[in-house]
Amino acid sequence: METPFFYRLITDGYVLKVTIFLVIVLVIFLLPNKAFAWFEYVTSVIKIFLFLLIITLSLAIVCGAGPGGYVHDGAYWRDLPAFKNGFTVRLFVYAIKMLCDLPSDY
Repeated sequence: METPFFYRLITDGYVLKVTIFLVIVLVIFLLPNKAFAWFEYVTSVIKIFLFLLIITLSLAIVCGAGPGGYVHDGAYWRDLPAFKNGFTVRLFVYAIKMLCDLPSDY
C-alpha cells in the first residue's frame, strides 16, 4: 500500500524539495547554542504575533468586518442544541473514528 506513495514522491520531483528541507533543518540544528536560541526566540515571536493576528482577524470577520459586512450570528442553527448528543460525545466519536481509520462518511 505504501509503494505508490513513495513512487509518486520520487517521480513528482519531491526528492529535491525534501532534501533541501532536510539540509536546512540539519543546518539549523547544528548551529551553536546562542545562534539556535536566537533562531528559536525569533520564530516564537513570529508565531505569537501570527496567532494573535489570526484571532483578531477571525473575531473581526465574525463581527461583520468582511467585504459584505454580514454579522455571523448563528442564523442557520435552527435545531438547538448544535450537537444533539453533546459536544463531548461528538469529540469521542471523532477520536474513535481517527484511531480506527474509518471512512469519512461513517
